[in-house]
Amino acid sequence: MNNFIDFKKDRNFDQVLQDGFNFLKYNFKSIIKYFWQLNTLWIILFVLFSLFYVYFTLNKFSTAFSDLNNGTIENPNRFDGVNLIYTFFIWFFTFRIYLTVFGYIHSYITNHGEVKIEDIQEFIEQKNFLKYAGLSIIISFMVILGLILLIIPGIWVLVPVSLMIPAFFLDTDSISEAIDKGFSYAKHNWWFSFGILLVMIIVILFISYLINLPIIIYGMSKTIIAIKDSNPDAITGIVKDPVIIFFSFLSTLLRYFLVLIQISIGTVLYYTVKERHTGVGSLEKLEQLKNENDL
Repeated sequence: MNNFIDFKKDRNFDQVLQDGFNFLKYNFKSIIKYFWQLNTLWIILFVLFSLFYVYFTLNKFSTAFSDLNNGTIENPNRFDGVNLIYTFFIWFFTFRIYLTVFGYIHSYITNHGEVKIEDIQEFIEQKNFLKYAGLSIIISFMVILGLILLIIPGIWVLVPVSLMIPAFFLDTDSISEAIDKGFSYAKHNWWFSFGILLVMIIVILFISYLINLPIIIYGMSKTIIAIKDSNPDAITGIVKDPVIIFFSFLSTLLRYFLVLIQISIGTVLYYTVKERHTGVGSLEKLEQLKNENDL
């Protein structure tokens, strides 16, 4: 393939970002196609749950505003059960995204650019949600603990934990091994990795801002009109506006496409620092050349 991205090699700063975005550019349609084929039921449930969650969340704010205007607040936690259910479902849905995209990358690497859906299916069957959940909890604990200790330890730990997810999905089924690889590979490449992650985060935040911009503009215009009219009911009704509900729902869906940027750049970064640490990619290429010469 002319557009084949060789993951298993060392790269400089610009090359990591360039190859991360190029991989997504060349494979975006295929990733979406396979994700739909392998997760149709979960996608439908995600759309329904997200619509349900957006509606009730906005309704909660509307009720809170109304209660505030009336001088009373009644049972403000009545939708906490919805938040808990939705949070757990999103946790699992994110796992499905990781499974499918990392499965796609695994097949892509194994077959030198050719992706087979049966490879992705086999990859999905081999991974365990409970192990991923355990790793996620440990990662969250590390980040929170680092931030509690000080801001600097919290930032420092972001680099190794960002490498643990691709390590878990692409290199090992063991939580302890994924953690060990994350810290080992980040040890001598921290500033390099941090720079890549910082640029990636800025790009994701900028795209998130663009996604939410229609809601911000529309919501501000409705709020200004309601304030000019001195109508508390109009302010309360803003969050129930069908346009606000639609754009909130749409932004919720679109934000999950940003996970693809995280996975693509994160995987290129992971293989880059792994190559610097182990040199395994170069050894594989030498072995391949040796076998070709023997033939």
